[in-house]
Amino acid sequence: MAYVLGLREFYGREFRVDRRALIPRPETELLVDLGLAAVARLRALHVAPSIVEVGTGSGAVAICVALETGVTVCATDVALDALALARENAAALGAEVRFIQADLLAPLRGPIHVVLANLPYVPTARDLPREVRDYEPHVAIFGGLRGTELIERLLRQAYDVLAPGGELCVELDEEDQAQPVAALARHLFADADVSVRQDAGGYDRVVCVLLPD
Repeated sequence: MAYVLGLREFYGREFRVDRRALIPRPETELLVDLGLAAVARLRALHVAPSIVEVGTGSGAVAICVALETGVTVCATDVALDALALARENAAALGAEVRFIQADLLAPLRGPIHVVLANLPYVPTARDLPREVRDYEPHVAIFGGLRGTELIERLLRQAYDVLAPGGELCVELDEEDQAQPVAALARHLFADADVSVRQDAGGYDRVVCVLLPD
């Protein structure tokens, strides 16, 4: 229905949507909340935060964070079609977002203070509802055999660019991904505070990695 209407409400704003990108879901609004909290924490420490959203799709998360904080956000995606849609949304809503075609964080240099990511995380063997399977882009849905392969790569890339006191928040599937992803984060970032945040439905939805100052 969102594709038929060409619009989807997200975080109190209307975004253009079409088959170039995944339709923004309500549970992803948690990423915006966590991004805003991270910015507020860093500003209290007199840090001017750099913010990157990885896998921006329609641009919804990056745009909302930019508008809510006044910070220019960098947003990456591997798909040029998705980036074109995200740019259209940013222009329509007046958000300052810099869009880059990239494989996760690969071309970016640190230090980065806040990394937000809603990457493809559905295991390739899962049977999805027809309205998702037949219409939304598979590159934005399926994350590999386990579903977490891209998330694991992002954690390893972030190790080299996340600033002291920086924070990474990555969205997950609600089915048994939180604990293995959190375990990998604790292995990679030995001194970090790693936590699992639940969405409004009570599902383990986001793993957060907070580095010490």
